[in-house]
Formats: sequence, C-alpha cells, structure tokens
Amino acid sequence: MALENSIFMFEDFDQPASERLTREMLDIAEKGYDETSLYINSPGGYVADLNAIEDVMDNLRTKGMKFTTIATGRAYSCGAMLLLYGDKRLVGSKAEVFTHSVQNIGFGGEKDLEEALKTVQTENDIFAKAIAKRTPMSYEEARAFIKEDTSMDAEKTVKLGWADAIWDSIELQETIDRMSLAASKDPKLTNKIIEAKKFLNNYNKETNMPDLTGKVTELENKVTELQLANDSLNLQVTELKAKKDEAEAKLAKIEQDAKDAEAKRKSDLIESTLKVIGKDNEAIAKEVLENSVHLPEDKFGALAKSVLNLYNGKKPVAGEIETAPFVESDDPELDEAQKEIEDELKGSEEADIGKLIYNRRK
Repeated sequence: MALENSIFMFEDFDQPASERLTREMLDIAEKGYDETSLYINSPGGYVADLNAIEDVMDNLRTKGMKFTTIATGRAYSCGAMLLLYGDKRLVGSKAEVFTHSVQNIGFGGEKDLEEALKTVQTENDIFAKAIAKRTPMSYEEARAFIKEDTSMDAEKTVKLGWADAIWDSIELQETIDRMSLAASKDPKLTNKIIEAKKFLNNYNKETNMPDLTGKVTELENKVTELQLANDSLNLQVTELKAKKDEAEAKLAKIEQDAKDAEAKRKSDLIESTLKVIGKDNEAIAKEVLENSVHLPEDKFGALAKSVLNLYNGKKPVAGEIETAPFVESDDPELDEAQKEIEDELKGSEEADIGKLIYNRRK
C-alpha cells in the first residue's frame, strides 16, 4: 500500500497525536482513498485521545473508508485497543500486544475517589463491549480479561481473535484465500492449484517458513471431494425438480377433472330440476340455480330440492333426485337443509331470488 495513504502512530496517545492522526485521516479521505493502513508502535496513553481517533474512524467508515491496523514492535494499552478497532487487523511476528484495566489517579475526598472509580468502571465496560464485538470473547470474559495485565505475542494475539493474521505471513494467507476462491469458482481447478503450489514453495524457500505443500494437497483433495458431492447434489436436485413438476401437473389435472365433473353434475341437476318444474316456472328457477352454482355441491343439491318443493306442493321425483320434504301449510316452515340454504344465501342476490320463488309459489 502506498505511503501516502498510510498513517504511523509511533508515540503516546495524547492530544497532539490525536490531532495529527485526525488531520492525516481526513487528508487521505479527501484525496479519494477508500482504504488506509494504520501502523501502531505505541506505549499507550490517554483514553480520551484514543476515543477521538476512533470517532474520526467511525465517521470516515460511513463514507466508505476501510482501515487496516498493524501492530509493529509494541501495541500497549490504547495501542492494543486501536489495533482491535481495524476492519482488518495484523500483528508483526515480533510485536507485543499488552492490555490492562483503565487506570486513573484519584485526588480529594471519598466522593472524588468514588467518582474516579465510576469513571474507570465505565471505561472498562466500554472496552469490554468493544472486545466482545470484535473477538470470540463474551462480554463477561472480556470484562474479566481486561482486569488483568496480559501480554500477548503474535501467535496469542491471533489465537485470541485480537488480530486476523501475522503481518509477516499475510501474503501467504492471502494466496491461500485466493486459491480457495479460485478452486470454488474456476473449473480449471488443477491449473490454479499448481500455480498456488509453485508460489507457496518459492515463498517457503525465501522466508524459511514451514512447508505448506501438504496443506495445499489437502485443500486440493477437499475441493475435488466437494465438487463431486456438488455434482451429485445437482443431479439429485434436477431429478427431484422433474418429479415435483410431474406431480404438480398430475395434481392440477386431478383438481381440474374434479371441478369439471362437479360442474357437469350441477348442470345435469339444473336440467333435471327444470324438466320437473315445467315451462311456466322455468325462467326464475333457472336463474336462481345458475346463480348458485358457486355453492358447495351438497348445498346446491338441497337448494334444487327446495325449488322443486316450492313449485310442486308435493315430494316429486326427478330421475334419481330425492327432494327435500314439502311441508303442507299456509306458511310452511323450512327443514334443516332449507335453513342451511337460507343462511348461505342471506344478504346475497340469490337470497332475493329465493324470496321471489317463495312469493310466487303455487
């Protein structure tokens, strides 16, 4: 990364330092950069000045800026917290990261000392929440962690999640990441892994780092295994989709056939009912029945029986249709089937037509 978008915090955290970092971060943002490297080699300092720096970082983040924090040499106290505040966090192989409880010097009487203690506790709470947010530690674990003085070398810093990787080996890690991405997307998997192996072998020779060829081979085998499993799953998904489409088509046909059959039965019932009623009353009976075909089939059948009774004054037989019993009186009561029809048609156009039928009954 170019020096012009890099910042160096190699001093105590105090007001002049926070002012300088603020100016440099704003200047980098004004130049149009969306990424900044912040190198840390600091013994710590004042929490207020750390907060001032982090406030500026938060503001620039809302405008798209990303921060890589890198601990070199030492990142003590506020330096450790600034390292933790990066979007990407690296630690030098020889660096030391040191954390402890917020410190304060109290002067005055009991009340003054109590206020000083509250301030320390509040700031420790804020630090614990930041640690819990950016590491695998819970808030309770982080709160207990910062009560003790803790020195972390590079490996421990990464292990505790305080940093993402050791800075000296970040190129190697980025190459492994690139290889993993290529292996998951590029069909020419073999070529990509050969290239990665060459790079890793050369890198190992130049840096005397442990040979990672075995790790690459393991990754190669794992990717191949995943590809085979993925191909098998894709085939199963295709077969299941075809079966699903076939089942849905059969179900749709069954449902349509059922609807067609019901419509045919209702049509036949209308025709049979009208034949029994005769031409004189055919029009109004046809109207009420045709406007009621939306009813469930059992209710539609009961309505047809009631229509027959209203116009015949006796229990007629229309083919195989058994009509509802006819009540012979000046003001006949409705049986249960007829009451269900009346309730079903209440407030609808069919109800009005039904009233006409009753009024014109012989």
